[in-house]
Amino acid sequence: MYTRYFVATCESCDELLLYGLISNGELGQRDFGKAGLWWPDIGLLDEKIPKAIRLHYNEALRLSQLSIDACVVEMRKALEAICRHQGVQGRNLAEGLNVLAAAGRLPPTLVDAAHQLRLVGNIGAHAKTIDLEQSDVRDVLDLARFIVDFLYAAPHRMRGLSDRIKRWAVHR
Repeated sequence: MYTRYFVATCESCDELLLYGLISNGELGQRDFGKAGLWWPDIGLLDEKIPKAIRLHYNEALRLSQLSIDACVVEMRKALEAICRHQGVQGRNLAEGLNVLAAAGRLPPTLVDAAHQLRLVGNIGAHAKTIDLEQSDVRDVLDLARFIVDFLYAAPHRMRGLSDRIKRWAVHR
């Protein structure tokens, strides 16, 4: 088993990045394109999250250091993808989020968070007099992650734990 490490510098913030690749064969400099980012953990969504949601969320993360407006608009698209994946139809995102709430799929606090994300996304999408800040981006990313974790990650982890508990019960 071979491990190859690559160190790079972020073009946006000049911080160090650590990439890594594990392989059964020897690795060289040309393998950098196959390496994954190992540090810092920027919080990309796992493959278990539905693809459309994951793509928009991860793109928003990538944009967070490049363009605040683009980031919040992309996260708004992630909310739209969540509504589509949940089978929610609405004239617009606000209505879709209200349908999710009425169906009991999101608790009131996360419904409020989703509406706030929608509104910040609207600010980012239109010419305005409001300048969003990096602290707004952090809040948007954190709140969106709570929503994704509630709808997708937590149920997956609960199923995994439940399966392990069942296996443990067999061995008693």
